[in-house]
Amino acid sequence: MKYMSTLIGPNFIQAKTKHFIVDDANKVIYCAISKAGNTNWKKVMAVLGGGINNQARWHFDDVDKVPGDPGTPIHESWFFKRLSTFSMDEIKEKLNDRYYHKFTFGTELYISMLSMTHFSMTHFFKLSESQRSIVSNIISIFGQIQYG
Repeated sequence: MKYMSTLIGPNFIQAKTKHFIVDDANKVIYCAISKAGNTNWKKVMAVLGGGINNQARWHFDDVDKVPGDPGTPIHESWFFKRLSTFSMDEIKEKLNDRYYHKFTFGTELYISMLSMTHFSMTHFFKLSESQRSIVSNIISIFGQIQYG
């Protein structure tokens, strides 16, 4: 992927790569994006195993057996090897290595925003029953709109 080399220019910031999970054993780099199947892909990366920092403690053979609830290890920054933990030369080498499979998944922006709003309203804020009803009605109206 020749375009990867354009990511590393004079304004490249190493900290921006903290969402990239690196599995050197399988030569895979996954960029985790919230609300785009992130948990499921982290589970896949956990089963592959090469990206886990402490493989002696954490070992999974089945995606369904990887805990994915909020607050479980796969969502913690220490669990996986992150691209940001490598030196600039190593980052360049990995991103430009044609044998590394680099991938990410995204969603349509409006659907993603609606999903994040719903998640925020139902999990982070204490709403009264009437407020929950209003939020549910708004989401059901917008959820019926056909896109594309």
